[in-house]
Parts: sequence; C-alpha cells; structure tokens
Amino acid sequence: KREPKKVAEPKKKGEPKKAAAGKNGFLIVSSVPWAKIYVDGKDIGRNTPVPPVNPLALPAGTHKITLEVDKKRFTFPVVIKAGETARLIQKLPVSR
Repeated sequence: KREPKKVAEPKKKGEPKKAAAGKNGFLIVSSVPWAKIYVDGKDIGRNTPVPPVNPLALPAGTHKITLEVDKKRFTFPVVIKAGETARLIQKLPVSR
C-alpha cells in the first residue's frame, strides 16, 4: 500500500513579499525641473528623477519629501506602505 505524497500547504498571497521586504516600501520621484531630494529633512545625495529600476527604499510610514531647486524648497507628505511602491511626480513652480 502506497502512502499519499505530502503536499505543502500553499502560502497565503503576499506573505513571501512582505517577509522579503521587511517593513520597507519604495518611492519613485520625478519632477520638472530636476531637483535635489531630501527625506525627512536629510539630504540623501540623490536628484530627480528616481526611476522604477532604482527606487528609494524607505521604512513604512509617512515621510516628508523635500525637493530643492535654486534654493527653493517644496515639501510633500508621502505615505510608504511595506512592500509597495509609492510615486511622487511634481511640476515645481520655479522659473528657469
């Protein structure tokens, strides 16, 4: 008599993704004109655009994203959800 093969229970959708991502989410940023990016007041050393292939990894929660052009700063609240990608796309009111 053969014993039936044991089949692993399928994991619930979303579990592996959250485990891999931890509590981080991602942010894509684009602006016209290009701008220096600050996250929660800290210069992160990057400028726009931040493309989908190289997004910013941020802890889940609300962050203040500041875009600086010609010493003018524009701040936007962005909500980051774990394992998801948020987008910030802005046309900044500066004359160039």
